Amino acid sequence: MTDRWFAQLERLLFGLMLAVPALLGVTLISIAHTLAHDSLAHDLVRDLGVASFVSVIITVVIELYARNRLQAEIRSGVIEAAVKRMIPEKVWEKIKIEILSQDTIRRNWTLIMNVTDDAALGDGRYRSDTVQSYELYNLTGRETTVLVQHELYSHITGTDGAGETLPRFARVTVGSKHYEGVELQELLGNGSMKLEVPVPLPAAGDVGVPVRLEIREIIRAYDTFVWWMTNNTDQATVEIVAPDNLRFTLKAPYHHGPLQEVTPGRRWAFPGIIALGQGLEFLTDLTTPP
Repeated sequence: MTDRWFAQLERLLFGLMLAVPALLGVTLISIAHTLAHDSLAHDLVRDLGVASFVSVIITVVIELYARNRLQAEIRSGVIEAAVKRMIPEKVWEKIKIEILSQDTIRRNWTLIMNVTDDAALGDGRYRSDTVQSYELYNLTGRETTVLVQHELYSHITGTDGAGETLPRFARVTVGSKHYEGVELQELLGNGSMKLEVPVPLPAAGDVGVPVRLEIREIIRAYDTFVWWMTNNTDQATVEIVAPDNLRFTLKAPYHHGPLQEVTPGRRWAFPGIIALGQGLEFLTDLTTPP
């Protein structure tokens, strides 16, 4: 009850503090109109009246900004205090750095792998026409351009039956812009293994920019590899089309959450967030065909 009374008194005093310079400004401007317009007194009194009004406007703007900033800090402090009771402080600091401080997030991330036999690659090696796609969302609240980076596994190389060197980026799409051929090569570095493409993002956080990467790569039997996330990712899906005797097992060992196997050995879904630096682990082996 006392706190509420003090809050009301504070608002009343603040209103009076604004009313005094506002009334003073009106009075001074009114007096200035009664003086000769070409006199020094007229200009001086008028300028003092205008200054009084300007001081009121500046005070209101600063007060609104300070109040909103204080409320945001209070909310952040309450959330942080509540979370620290449930998890260790070091874990919370890691969450703030790797998740809460990120400027962007990928949503509806999909990986589609079309794996086929290719005798030119050798025994136990398969060609995969892989498509990675997602929508990139802005979390900053202002227009910005981010540099999206992706990199291929440079230690698994070969030449397929068509004479193409694998792995390689075949085509990249950002929004309605397509990159291939010479335009795509200009975005590649590290022996064409690393892609860096600028993506302009609108200020609205509910509008995502679609990104699509078409890749040609080699998949080996009896192998384990991890598809690392280079950004926080929400709602991941993996679909694989492969020869019947090539079996895939998918694991998500680096984070909590249900990895759903929608179609055994062929389709999985992760209905949660995979943080930056985490990934999905793929295991491959051969089985006797039916």
